Amino acid sequence: MQAISFSSVAIVALGGSLGASSRYLMGVLFQQYVPGYPWATLVVNSMGCFCAGLLLGMALFRLPPHPTFMLFGMTGFLGSFTTFSAFGYEVHQLWWQNRPTEALLHIFANMMGSLLSVGLGLLCFWLWINRIGSPTP
Repeated sequence: MQAISFSSVAIVALGGSLGASSRYLMGVLFQQYVPGYPWATLVVNSMGCFCAGLLLGMALFRLPPHPTFMLFGMTGFLGSFTTFSAFGYEVHQLWWQNRPTEALLHIFANMMGSLLSVGLGLLCFWLWINRIGSPTP
């Protein structure tokens, strides 16, 4: 485990700000030029997972990226660009560690947990506005 330092946090923050900004710009561009379907999410998740796969491949095939690059790229940039990339990375990492049951459980738990959490949040909001009244900013 890596020690927490100000420089590590700053590297993650820099990568995160660039990843979040990139994600926002992708969303705006896709909505402007290809409206009607959330293409940006699909593209961002696919791109993020592809990049996570490249990083995993580097680590698996004895070309491990520098820890600073991993903080900036994986944790910072890809972590804010899409958490789906981290999910994809973790599933493949478990699989390559010969832990297929845990990999499949991770897939199921994340997919169902995400879908159920969105539904729960929606239900809570619906209950709030229907029981308490309209939300105020």
